[in-house]
Amino acid sequence: MGLHERKIREDVQPFLDPGEAVLAACIAAPRGFAKATVSRPALNVSTVGVGERLMGIGEQQRAEWEADRAGVRLAAPMAVVLTAGRLLTLGIGSPLGLGIGGRVNEVLSVVPIADVDSVEVQLTGLRKNLTLTVRGIPIELEANATASTGELAQQLERAKGVGRRVAA
Repeated sequence: MGLHERKIREDVQPFLDPGEAVLAACIAAPRGFAKATVSRPALNVSTVGVGERLMGIGEQQRAEWEADRAGVRLAAPMAVVLTAGRLLTLGIGSPLGLGIGGRVNEVLSVVPIADVDSVEVQLTGLRKNLTLTVRGIPIELEANATASTGELAQQLERAKGVGRRVAA
């Protein structure tokens, strides 16, 4: 768990119900956010990266549209927090590194755990693609390669009572 994820676990406490605990947390953004942001031409004097930027904007819009259909609000950046009973998306400040920044600003959405079908994670280069399926609708997110997305997927399986079962 990184410094920002530890900070999120602390910052989210006022938004939790009494006795509710964080099982997993990670920083993410709608898929395409990094591509749309990093591909901007320097000082807008060149067309290098325009195609990549437009592709990223399209991916981001699709992720936001699917999230809206599922009743989930997204932000870039945001935190995704899992408790035993809920999945929360949270608006955060920009994480700057070494645990600086990234403070929780607001709750964007709250989804009962029963409505969260799955969390799938795929490592691609220097990022992780994260697919949250809520109410049957896949929502495409991205996170950096060090984000605790695997923990989020594992803890969801445990909270829902799926996955590997160990004989008593």
